[in-house]
Amino acid sequence: MQAPDGWRLGRRPALDGLRAIAVVAVMLRHSMLLDWLPEHSFLRVTGGSLGVVVFLVISGFLITSLLVEEWDRTGAIDFRAFWIRRALRLMPPLAIYLVALGLYGAFVRHDTGITTPIIVATLFYVANIAEGANKLSSESLQVGGAVWSLSLEEQFYLLWPSFLRNVLAGRHPLRWVLGIVGFGFAARVFLELKGLHGWTYFLLPPRLDELGAGAALAVAMHRGWTPSVRWRAAVGPLLVAVVAVMYLQRPGHLTELLLVASPIVALLSCGLVIAAVQAPGFGTGILSSRPLVLVGRWSYTIYLFHQLAFAMVLHDLPRLWPPLQFLVGAAIACAVAAMMRRFIELPAQRLKHRFDRVPSAGLSAERVPDPALA
Repeated sequence: MQAPDGWRLGRRPALDGLRAIAVVAVMLRHSMLLDWLPEHSFLRVTGGSLGVVVFLVISGFLITSLLVEEWDRTGAIDFRAFWIRRALRLMPPLAIYLVALGLYGAFVRHDTGITTPIIVATLFYVANIAEGANKLSSESLQVGGAVWSLSLEEQFYLLWPSFLRNVLAGRHPLRWVLGIVGFGFAARVFLELKGLHGWTYFLLPPRLDELGAGAALAVAMHRGWTPSVRWRAAVGPLLVAVVAVMYLQRPGHLTELLLVASPIVALLSCGLVIAAVQAPGFGTGILSSRPLVLVGRWSYTIYLFHQLAFAMVLHDLPRLWPPLQFLVGAAIACAVAAMMRRFIELPAQRLKHRFDRVPSAGLSAERVPDPALA
């Protein structure tokens, strides 16, 4: 059962730094800077969309690593314990976010478009389906539209442990996981050629190539594949390549975004993950810097609250220069995330270990790897 080379995930600060870069790209895409940036700016066009791709690859890698390591320790995957741990990680910040969203729509700004069905869709993690079916108003998307990807990831968490347990129990698990990547890309192509851009963007099946790419990397590394140490020097070039893909993506070309740019960024993100989990080098040292690591650890709550923070700055404060508006909104989101981390998330995470079948190698709540968005 033990991985041949004994590789273990542990705490990899550079992965937190990578998540920080991804969440900043998403925040820039959702901010008031859109009206200030040039029309064809890559951040205006695709920065947030491709930032989500980076998140999904990291998420697939992290969650699969945790599940493979549980299998290696115990010879099984405890589904009940896994889902309880996910609920402890995800639900407390989400519940507080939904309360804040409801109060803001009820008492501060009445034109947000936030309704009870939208809150219910978010609470039950089907917001991505609602968005794909165009059931959410443009006003609600400006305040709470980022939750669709959290719904998508939760659907992945619901299904993935069972599939992974079955393939780990058999031969050639990596081939099966790569098959999921192929299935996801085939679903992406099929839906896109049918002109169903919303379904391609928001549903789980066409996103399985991105989540699966990270998962395949995790299985490969836990089953003996050792990347060359030269990956340590690849962080900078890979980040430049990701930005180049974002910049070259043309506005309005959704098919190009979904069938070309997103898969390319997913592959580049796998390279970034490989570089981030290697021994420290210049690139990983930057990603492991304390500011980026903190933002990465806060990324789930920042992702939840950033659009609400931007709405407050844009509509409820005196008019400011757009870059200053962005900084104020980002500061509010980070402050909320820091308080939530301290008083809500870490206490909840300490309860996770009550549901561990085997103690997780002495990791504290602060050291347990978090999924990318959750």
